[in-house]
Amino acid sequence: MESRKTTTISFRIDDELKKKLLDASERENKTITVKAKEALTEYLEINPIRGMIKNTNLEIHKTDLDITGKIKKWKGAFDTEYIGILENQKLLDNYHQKIKQLTEQIENKTTKPINQNVKPTENLTVKLCLFSLGIIAINSLITGAFFVYFLR
Repeated sequence: MESRKTTTISFRIDDELKKKLLDASERENKTITVKAKEALTEYLEINPIRGMIKNTNLEIHKTDLDITGKIKKWKGAFDTEYIGILENQKLLDNYHQKIKQLTEQIENKTTKPINQNVKPTENLTVKLCLFSLGIIAINSLITGAFFVYFLR
């Protein structure tokens, strides 16, 4: 086993910390110096790990916030699109109903008897033709009577 180079360090600690260190060393049947060395080594090895864990937790929190923001943004866009789709569906339903009504009206008109299919404008046309023929006939009679009266 290879020996490592060591250095002696001396520092002062308060009585409460010394009592905790003494209790721990007696429990494990070690000297106070060995226990102090273990505690210092453990702290120095674990503290960077704790720092990395803390930094990792912060990064996870930032990532969670970022992802949450993106999901809310996507949800907003989805909701907008979904509302548009619903409005389009309502419009299509209205058009479908209107087409259905018009189709039924057309089918009802074609199934009626022929005399019921006569449009009101056709009746008016017939009346105007008869009126015009009546005027021409009356005009012819008056003109004929005029010629007969004056040519005698």
